Amino acid sequence: MLKGGLEIILSEVESDSNKRNEVVQALIDRTLYVKYLEDNHIINSYFYRHYFGSESINYKTLLSSVNTKDISSLFEIIHKIFNNGLFHPDTIDEKYLTAKVCDVIATSLNRNPKDNQLRLFDFQFDVIPVEFISYIYEIFLTEAQKDNGIYYTPKKLAQLIVDDVIPNNKIEIFLKIIKKNCNIVKKKNLKIKI
Repeated sequence: MLKGGLEIILSEVESDSNKRNEVVQALIDRTLYVKYLEDNHIINSYFYRHYFGSESINYKTLLSSVNTKDISSLFEIIHKIFNNGLFHPDTIDEKYLTAKVCDVIATSLNRNPKDNQLRLFDFQFDVIPVEFISYIYEIFLTEAQKDNGIYYTPKKLAQLIVDDVIPNNKIEIFLKIIKKNCNIVKKKNLKIKI
């Protein structure tokens, strides 16, 4: 529903399907990320009061108010605070972030009576494993991203690789590195304030 709705609306302003898919993916990424941050109380009423002047504001109310400048500001603030690579491109052009787009996203956050689909907010991202969120992300990967080798690596596989690369005596190695660096500091009479 969300992906299809965004594609239809954005086809009115963007004829390039690759660019349109990029914007759709960026909007979905941001929606999932903001929801994750809200559900894990990383951004909360204090965050919204500080940046938007009211504790009663959240992502859904910003979308419903159809104030695209506030939505854009929210994305920019989150990008600056967390400085992660998820928000690429860093900003979404205002020609794509329209009232119709906000309405489609807000609607996806509500239950869909037509097909009995649960709303996105029925899911609690603080109890959903990150693997599930990553799986959702992988579903939305475009063919171009898949062709470039962009895939989600399951946590167990990543841990297996790390365990294979980093030897069992990693604590001893870490302590040797710390000790060696401390001796260098000591020899040079450098003082470190903590």
